Amino acid sequence: MSVTKHTQGQPSAERAFTHRLAHYGISSDCVMDEVDTAAFTQGLHLGHSLAYSDLVPTAVRTVFTVAELKQLGGIPDDNFRHGLKDNFVDYPPVFDDVSMPSLAECQFDICQLKSKMTPQQLEYTLMAYVAYIKGDSSKVVGYEAHINAIHFPLTVTLYAIKHLHVSEGAALHLNNPETHPVCVVTERLTMDSKAELRVYTPAVIDSQCAAITNLIFVGENGKAGANAPNGFNGANGQDAVQGQVTDSYPMPFCVGQVRATRGLSGNHGNHGASGADGRMADFCLLCGLEFLGTIHISFDSACGGRGGKGGDGGSGGNGGSGADAAGVCGPLTAGEGAKGGNGGNGGNGGNGARGTDLIVSFRGLLPKIDFASQLDLSSMFCGGESGASGNGGQGGRGQVPGEDGVGGSAGQAGRSGRQPTLSLVAETS
Repeated sequence: MSVTKHTQGQPSAERAFTHRLAHYGISSDCVMDEVDTAAFTQGLHLGHSLAYSDLVPTAVRTVFTVAELKQLGGIPDDNFRHGLKDNFVDYPPVFDDVSMPSLAECQFDICQLKSKMTPQQLEYTLMAYVAYIKGDSSKVVGYEAHINAIHFPLTVTLYAIKHLHVSEGAALHLNNPETHPVCVVTERLTMDSKAELRVYTPAVIDSQCAAITNLIFVGENGKAGANAPNGFNGANGQDAVQGQVTDSYPMPFCVGQVRATRGLSGNHGNHGASGADGRMADFCLLCGLEFLGTIHISFDSACGGRGGKGGDGGSGGNGGSGADAAGVCGPLTAGEGAKGGNGGNGGNGGNGARGTDLIVSFRGLLPKIDFASQLDLSSMFCGGESGASGNGGQGGRGQVPGEDGVGGSAGQAGRSGRQPTLSLVAETS
């Protein structure tokens, strides 16, 4: 946790609320007066109206660049130019040092760009995205084109409510599809002592006077990768057919003999699917004039899913049976056994989610925050287990036995995600 101070005047809650409405481009005529989550049987859901929301949004904005999103709900760069320290920001390496593929070389095809980027490069781009929002954007400006290509456009859903109260047993849920941000702007935000504010996707909670009791970041464990089907067994070879003795002058001879054939090889087992990555909101910004009481902050688990098991190789087909001698018709040997199929590789485990960056920007007294302990968080962002390898198929029987198939390789375990962070940015007079 870090605390950073920045000097600024301290307006009243009402004047500050009016100022924030103007910042978001919201007319005071559009503000809902008072909303209580107790009026909703399953709590109050705020998100995109086309997905699931109990209220009509005050505004829905399509944001095309990370610079627009920072202006809408990030910490302004001017704060850093006027003395705000950025020691609470996790910056990635300098862009020129990470050998990033360019958009031009990928013909501006985003799918091609992402396929050429390594997992490390994708992780750095996500770090730069969050750092751009909460930190000094000039330090990650090199990543800007890649951030915009991978993470934008997105839709920001805004709600403006003069007084929002969260009642016990009727949680407030902030959730937008495809991890698009939700922004809630209030003059007052109050909660019962056991009420819950549950955050699923990136969120900005801008409240001039907030009494937040329980803030919960809802994670999602990645689903396990599917186990792969086994390879098919190879077909057996054709049996030998003994010929017939023809009684011809001056001596009998054998005609019509058919030799046994070799069995067919078993099919290889398929590779197991990779487990999905864990999921959690990338960032959450709490900002306002004053925070009352203690904010209890907790996190759900967001581990990667287990990799799927590789399929076993199919058994090789047996060689066809031979035939005993019959008169002048000599014996026919059995066919060779076929090779068993190789086992499939196990799927890789999914990566643990990158824990949420929580930034609390305040003016007034230092907020009292009960943040989840490192001990509680240590196992909540783990990588998924590697998928087991498939076994090689057995070689077929025959005059010469077929070789057994080779077992597959186990998948790689997923990487653990970075644990959530808490940054306190104090704006005091």
